[in-house]
Amino acid sequence: MEAINISMKNVRYINNLFGEQILKAQNGKAVFTSEHAKEKFLNEVRKSTYKHGQEE
Repeated sequence: MEAINISMKNVRYINNLFGEQILKAQNGKAVFTSEHAKEKFLNEVRKSTYKHGQEE
C-alpha cells in the first residue's frame, strides 16, 4: 500500500471513527491496513461528499 500524508493523531481518530484499524503506521507514515480497508474508507468519503452535494 502506498503511504498517505496524515498525522498519527488523525490515524487514531480515523481508526476510532470506524471502530477498527483502517490505517496503520509504517516507517513513520500512514498506510491502509488492506485494500478492503481502503475501499471502506473511500466509500464513506464518497457517501459524505454525495450527501453534502445534495444539501446545497
